[in-house]
Amino acid sequence: MLKRVFAPIVSVVCLAALSASCASVQFDPCSKEGIEHRVKDTLKDFAIANRGDLREVRNVAQYLDGETITGKMRIVFAIDAVKDLVQNFQDDVVPDVQAIARECNAPEDIKDLFIEFLEDEGVDGKVLVWVETLSVIFETDEIL
Repeated sequence: MLKRVFAPIVSVVCLAALSASCASVQFDPCSKEGIEHRVKDTLKDFAIANRGDLREVRNVAQYLDGETITGKMRIVFAIDAVKDLVQNFQDDVVPDVQAIARECNAPEDIKDLFIEFLEDEGVDGKVLVWVETLSVIFETDEIL
């Protein structure tokens, strides 16, 4: 009887200890895995902080034809959301990515990182093409 009671408890304790040891696995901060992990953490925080704008950009794909007043309004809202995302990306993510790049002597490709981030966040391919062609936003030398 005691064996049946303690076996699940021992299993839970072992799993907790194993999880803790896995969570404490450290990467060399400048290894490929270390850089990816650090950038991923930065992007995760950015996604959480900007989820409303991300939602707006994700949802605009169905309105890209702009045939209705609602569709046209959604496109305008999405343009504003993209502008906000770019500005917030520049303020919140770019300094971290640049610091990592300097520390690790690694290249930084901010524009591609932003587009990949949007893609990973579920933004439709049509919208990604649309975002890339917004030359007003992606004057690489000025904004990103």
